[in-house]
Amino acid sequence: MGRIVATVDVQNVAEPRISKKLDALVGTGAGYLTLPRAWKEHFGSFEAEEVIELQTATQESIKGTVCGPVRVQVEGFRAIYNEVLFIDMEPEDGEFEPLLGYIALEQCGAAVDLVGHRLLPVRYMDAKVSAKRSPAPVLELPAQPRPVGMDRGMDVPARFFEPLDGKLLDAFEGDDEPA
Repeated sequence: MGRIVATVDVQNVAEPRISKKLDALVGTGAGYLTLPRAWKEHFGSFEAEEVIELQTATQESIKGTVCGPVRVQVEGFRAIYNEVLFIDMEPEDGEFEPLLGYIALEQCGAAVDLVGHRLLPVRYMDAKVSAKRSPAPVLELPAQPRPVGMDRGMDVPARFFEPLDGKLLDAFEGDDEPA
């Protein structure tokens, strides 16, 4: 499996003159931008700090310190303002391996290309837009006995009604019962 490494510039918002440019392993299983606790003092005092409990991929429980706000600039993507997580890390071959987690990746508009082993720009950011709409029409269905499929001992019906036009649809492929 390939590794994706991104260059990241991290700046403490409370002390803007303090920043660090680093290479971070893209870790989509990690939530935070995660740095070694040994680097924490380099950034000076943060506006906010909180110790939290974490669970590692090996299901080990550890403590980390979430600090912020920080300005995070992943090379080639827009800068974001977020938090950074400091945890105890052991250096490999004398080098620490920071992790760039999915929260920062999503916020800066980066998508992980697993085939090309790189980060790609996302064309559109996710958004949920709410508009005033008239209420959906109420569909009146004739009374009927238990829905088909409940007699098979299933928790949910094998068939259901589509809300807008009342068509009976198969919920499972390969269902050979007539509709």
